[in-house]
Amino acid sequence: MDTDLSSTRPKGRIFVSELDGRYRHAIVTYGLEQPTSLALDPEYGFMYWTDAGIAPKIEGSWMEGSKRKILVSDRLGYPTGITIDYAGGHRLYWCDTKLDTIETVKMDGADRVTVLSGLNHPISLDLFEDHVYWLTRDSGEIWKNDKFGRGVKVRVRRGIEVPTAVKIYHPLRYNTSVKNRCPEDACSHLCLLIPGGYRCACPDGSPMSVLGVVSCNAGFETPKPQPYRCPCKNGGHCHADENNKVNCLCAENFSGIHCEEYSPTNEAHSHVQGGSVAAIVIPIFVILLVLLGGVFVFYLFKKRHLKPGGFGGSNQSVSFRSGTNVEFSPTFMGRNGPAETMTEEPLDTHFNLGDFDKPTDFSNPMYDVIGTTQNDKNSQLYEVPSEAKAAEKTKSSPAVLQLRKTALDPMTVDTDKDTAQLVVEDKSEC
Repeated sequence: MDTDLSSTRPKGRIFVSELDGRYRHAIVTYGLEQPTSLALDPEYGFMYWTDAGIAPKIEGSWMEGSKRKILVSDRLGYPTGITIDYAGGHRLYWCDTKLDTIETVKMDGADRVTVLSGLNHPISLDLFEDHVYWLTRDSGEIWKNDKFGRGVKVRVRRGIEVPTAVKIYHPLRYNTSVKNRCPEDACSHLCLLIPGGYRCACPDGSPMSVLGVVSCNAGFETPKPQPYRCPCKNGGHCHADENNKVNCLCAENFSGIHCEEYSPTNEAHSHVQGGSVAAIVIPIFVILLVLLGGVFVFYLFKKRHLKPGGFGGSNQSVSFRSGTNVEFSPTFMGRNGPAETMTEEPLDTHFNLGDFDKPTDFSNPMYDVIGTTQNDKNSQLYEVPSEAKAAEKTKSSPAVLQLRKTALDPMTVDTDKDTAQLVVEDKSEC
């Protein structure tokens, strides 16, 4: 592409030629002011370009220049880059350095979608797999983002001086299985693809003649030598020896004339072997540890489960002692707590009701009244067990319990107080 700025209004053109520049032919010569980017679709035979002139637009045509069509002509500022998503339905993506956007449409110009906005003046873009890559004009940075606009953008590279374009080169970038529709010797000079076929073209200024085979009334030029293409693969690079013979210097773990053979070094091989051995030994060791831990936990559980007073056992017992004592050992306390001491039977001690020599320091009037009756003259409030009586007889001077007899009379003074005394002690001597 070029632009003629000599006239009052810029005039742009799109050319085609051989890879070495021979037989140049203009395929778009009118209606184009300032072409900024071009994208080719050889599988379908179309080409697309951006025009950033006074009336910015995005156009498309066949690859030989016919069947032109304007795809987008509104809401454009300064479109500078265009590319094709070959793996995504051959949609068109372009960037606008004035509007700071990346947009996409179908091949016919329908379904326009804004993918990204608010960018820092993108001037070129390209796609690979699920990501779109673009180049910024002022900062000289390469960014990438999901081609559907999801997620956040990621900076790939920075600090590029005077950036002009970004291009992805990868074996999977294009569909290399597409066959060339131009047969050999079909055209004398140029063979251009169109949808479903091809067309011949001649260099500018040369008429075309059809004499059995399409040929051009133009001379043939000697092919120009192409820049040397280094055949080294897998990260290898070319190196010229003393005899000016180019050899490949292969990267680590690669060998061969073009570094096409993978041959790991001994260190890497031993590292891989060591890693494989570790991958086998470590899981076995972990499994053994888990099994030992399970056996140990089962042993502890079984031991405590079978212990008396443990989870399933019952250590409740009843102890009978002299007199009226009946003792029940508690089972509700923990195994390691005070219950272990409580489960032991107390020592057999001598039963004693108390010291009868001590004077009585309390009295109950109701029992005193009961004691005055004739029927209960010889009865006592407490019955001492026979064993206790035997123990009492062994004492040298047993004490005789004297009960004080007291009579009660009703209160003679009537009062309505809650704290009134209802009975008084009888002062008469009996």
